[in-house]
Amino acid sequence: MYTTLPEFKSSLDKIESLLILTESIKEFSAKTIDESEDNENILNLYAISRENRSNLPVMNGTLLLYVSGQFESFVKLTFEELCTNISQKAERFGHLPKEMRENLIKYTAEVISNPRKYGHADLGVKAFVKVLSDNLSDEAELKTINSSCISITSENMRPQILGDLFKRVGIRNIWEKISEQAKLQLFFETHDSSIARKKAERLLNEIMTARNGVAHPSSSFNWPDHEFIKNGIRFYSVLGEVLVESLSVIEFDLFSRIEASKANKASQ
Repeated sequence: MYTTLPEFKSSLDKIESLLILTESIKEFSAKTIDESEDNENILNLYAISRENRSNLPVMNGTLLLYVSGQFESFVKLTFEELCTNISQKAERFGHLPKEMRENLIKYTAEVISNPRKYGHADLGVKAFVKVLSDNLSDEAELKTINSSCISITSENMRPQILGDLFKRVGIRNIWEKISEQAKLQLFFETHDSSIARKKAERLLNEIMTARNGVAHPSSSFNWPDHEFIKNGIRFYSVLGEVLVESLSVIEFDLFSRIEASKANKASQ
C-alpha cells in the first residue's frame, strides 16, 4: 500500500465535513426563528448565516479548488513513491526502464534550467546535478534518483496529463488498469471497463474545468453546486484508491522488466 493514500483520504474526509457544514449553514439560514430568542450567540449566527446565504457557493467553490489541489499533489507524490520503488528494485541506473532513464535526464535538466519555476533554489539544483551525475556513472548502487524532477507538471491533472505522467516510467496503460478496478466500475454503475474509463475521464475533466472556473471566475461563470462538489470528493476518493491498487499490479510487470534487464546485462 502506498503511504500517500491514507493522508489523501484523511484530507478528503475533512473537506467533506466542511462541505456538510456549509450545507448545514444554508439550511439554518432558511429556517424561521423566534427573534425574541434569549440567546445572543444563536441570533448572531442566524443573522450572519442569512447575510451570507448567497455567498455559500463561493465557499463551496474554494473547497473544490482546495480538494483538486490535494488530488494533484497526491498523484504526484504517489508517482514519486512508485519511482522510488522502481529504483530500489533496479539497484543500478542501467537497470531502470529505458523510458525512466531518459525522462530522469530530460526533466532534471528542465528543473535545473528553471529551478524557481518548480519551487527550487540553488542548493536544490546542485543536489539534483550531483544525484544525476552519480546515476549516470552507474558505478555504484542506485541510492536515490531525482523523483521530484521526473514528476513535474505545468498543467492541471486532467486525464491526459495523468496518463502522460506515468508514461515517463514506461506505464502506457494506466487508465486501462484503473478502469478495470471493480470500485471504479461500481462508482459509475457499470461492468464495462471501457465505459468506466470514459466516464472517469469525462468527470475528471469536468471537475478540473470547474476548478479553473473557481480560480479564474468570469462574468459568465456559474459556481458549482453542493452536489457536484460532493460527488467530486467521492470520485477523488475512489480514483485515489483504484490508482494505488492498479500500481500494485503494474509494479509486478515493471519489476519483471527490470529482472530481465539485469539478466541480459549479466549474460553480456
